[in-house]
Amino acid sequence: MERERTDDAYVLVSVLWLLIFVAGLAATISLIARQDLRTTAHDVSRVRLQLVADASVRFLAGRLAAGAPAPMAGSEPPKNGASMSCRTDDETTVVYAISDTAGLVDLNTAPRSQLYDLVRAGGGTQQKASALSAAILDYRDRDDVPERGGAERGDYKASGYPFGPKNAPFDTVSELDQVMGMTPELSRRLAPLATVHSRQPIADPSVAPAALKAIVVGQSGSQPLATGGAIRGRSFLIIAVATDTNGMGAARSAVMDLAPQDPRGLVFREWSNRMPYSDMTRNGPRARCPWF
Repeated sequence: MERERTDDAYVLVSVLWLLIFVAGLAATISLIARQDLRTTAHDVSRVRLQLVADASVRFLAGRLAAGAPAPMAGSEPPKNGASMSCRTDDETTVVYAISDTAGLVDLNTAPRSQLYDLVRAGGGTQQKASALSAAILDYRDRDDVPERGGAERGDYKASGYPFGPKNAPFDTVSELDQVMGMTPELSRRLAPLATVHSRQPIADPSVAPAALKAIVVGQSGSQPLATGGAIRGRSFLIIAVATDTNGMGAARSAVMDLAPQDPRGLVFREWSNRMPYSDMTRNGPRARCPWF
């Protein structure tokens, strides 16, 4: 009889442990399921915002190509990078900006003075601007002779970089990340002020972003912005940032050339979802976006 009671107790304890295990397993599965649902909802929201940003850029590009009037009465964005905002029917905020690339600093053709101004306009110190303007020149030139304060292959290696300068022209503005001494934050600040598509040595002041114009006119010792020579109205940088009520956001930036010979009237040269610096997201919603 004593042995039977012992066996019964053993069985009871085993069953209890099994129940605890099953309950824990069920709780774990439930937690994973909830996390998966949250992840799925997050992914769906991110995709939706990306589609909104994409549609905004395509709409603005199409209006430029068609030479159409302002998309909203009294609210046509200027071509100097100044941002504007609107909202969709589900209260998503879209902040957008158009820059004529003639007013931006071309990374492949700008002299060191313009590159210095570019870094200063992005918030870099005088010391940082001096070093980076030289490093940008060394990144794009074909020799291994460093500019004063610049960086060539030996400098990259000594600083622990697994690569050296490209020693060839920039293909995209995003390559600034590969320039020795560049930081991710500064690179994001410079992106709306730089281009590789104007092919002009000096930015055109009539369409230059306010931040760049202010530095050149009032604070640096560089040559003033040119008053002519750049070709306006040929190539544009378009940026759109879509943000929902929860603060989630997605961005699309594109460079387009007007191309009358193309059936669409335009050709996209760049297409990126890199989020620009946070200044692009500070405008509150105004009118409804006409493309939604």
